[in-house]
Amino acid sequence: SKQKIAAGATAIRLKFEDLTGAAAMSQLSGIELASRQVGRQFVDTAALANAFAANSDFAVVEMVKARLTSVEAAVRAMSSTDEDIRHKIKDIDTGITAYIAAFDELVGKSQLVIALVSDAAGIAEQITEGSGALKAELMTEQKLFEDQSNAIVAQTKTLVAALGAGGFALGALLAWILGRGISMPMTRMCAAMHELAAGKFDLVLPGLGRKDEIGEMAAAVERFKKQTIEKAEREAAQQEALNEANREA
Repeated sequence: SKQKIAAGATAIRLKFEDLTGAAAMSQLSGIELASRQVGRQFVDTAALANAFAANSDFAVVEMVKARLTSVEAAVRAMSSTDEDIRHKIKDIDTGITAYIAAFDELVGKSQLVIALVSDAAGIAEQITEGSGALKAELMTEQKLFEDQSNAIVAQTKTLVAALGAGGFALGALLAWILGRGISMPMTRMCAAMHELAAGKFDLVLPGLGRKDEIGEMAAAVERFKKQTIEKAEREAAQQEALNEANREA
């Protein structure tokens, strides 16, 4: 759509210049003056449309539409008995109609992108909240495992005093292994969820296929990712169908 806007503006400007030159050669001063004035008005309006295409500033949308409507009306008000002049006026009118449709399409797509970005931000917030709660739960379980490991160490020291030092080392190693087995998958899952929230929907979530809580979380996030992708595709297809229907109308 951005390319259509830029290319369409250039083509219409050249058509105005052609009409102005032809009117001058035919000594049609009224058409020449009108073409020159309306052409300048269109060039100014196209500059605003190009600015919108560059930065999606919706504050200028209504102004651009109003000016394009004014330009279209001014072109249709031009009339001449010269067949060549009439053909050039008609050609400009057709080009402006196509330009207006292209600008409307660009505005619609920009609105859709903003809506999708807003939805993604909401999804990111929900995922962050969910991951925080799950991480707290897993840390609680990790602490429980550590407490159980420390209890095993204490019992071992009591029952086998001669192996007390070795039992303590074994218990500490067990606590480290258990903690690492929980924290590392959780860290990878959090990183993947942040990438998903940033819009990277093609990633493969770590933990898929596991039969524990990490696997359940990965499966839930995978379903959420697929639903988000399907929703975006449906909305894009609906917008494209609406734009096509508007162009045919």
